[in-house]
Amino acid sequence: MKACEKATYLKEKSNHTQLSFWEKLTMRFHFFMCPPCKKYGHDSSSMNKAIRNCRQDKVYAEEHKIEIKEKVRNS
Repeated sequence: MKACEKATYLKEKSNHTQLSFWEKLTMRFHFFMCPPCKKYGHDSSSMNKAIRNCRQDKVYAEEHKIEIKEKVRNS
């Protein structure tokens, strides 16, 4: 169980910073040996990708709002 906690911690850490060689090796080896953690790693990556895309959509929406406001002012 302790190894699973470490592997999932490393997965979350890898979503925000670059892991050292040994951290990557530890995480990948554990994922190879532990199917539930491997699934967690995949799910975590998918969620982080969705969150990044959502944030980008918000930025574009805000830019769009500014563009609309400028058009209204200029008309």
